[in-house]
Amino acid sequence: MRRIRNVVRHGLILQSLSDALGKAGLELSMYNLYRDGPYEDGFRPSMPKLDEFETMFFGPEEFAQIGRVPGERDSEQYLLGMHGEGKRCFGLKTRDEVVSYIWCETRAFNYLGHDIPLETGEAYMFGTYTLRKWRGRNALAVMRYDFTKELVAEGNTQFRSVISRFNTPAIHLKEKLTPYQYEQYLHVALFGVWRKRWLVGRGEGGGT
Repeated sequence: MRRIRNVVRHGLILQSLSDALGKAGLELSMYNLYRDGPYEDGFRPSMPKLDEFETMFFGPEEFAQIGRVPGERDSEQYLLGMHGEGKRCFGLKTRDEVVSYIWCETRAFNYLGHDIPLETGEAYMFGTYTLRKWRGRNALAVMRYDFTKELVAEGNTQFRSVISRFNTPAIHLKEKLTPYQYEQYLHVALFGVWRKRWLVGRGEGGGT
């Protein structure tokens, strides 16, 4: 019952239905592929509801800590594997405890078999996650802001990201950030054998 209440409260009913279909062999996804620039000077999201915090690049020490927390999404082995592939992880901590994290790739975009080589100065940000005990504290917006600033300092000026159209909270958060352009895709797969993707729309928004 607690899981059901959380799904309803956070607007994730359609996402949960999509997940259930996926377990039955029918993968039905609709997602937005975003492309946006760096934050405007002077813009910074509201601070997280934490007494103190810091943002930094994560490594094996943080991965081990995440792996020790019961019931979270990613294992230590998975995180180390991603890191070993050259992907970079950035996160937010409070008093040495991991709150949230995000991944970055600068070579290629890949999502559900949708592959796009990234150009010089482009970065694909993905895998955003907040540990359960820290949700609802605005950590994601601040973490992404600081990560973007780090990537801009390294010469990146364009950022790609993906959000499921069924993930209402993430869509609402995106609207509060920088102006963006997006392409909307419908992806269907049957038992992992047949796959098809359609471009169904384009638009722009953000910065509200």
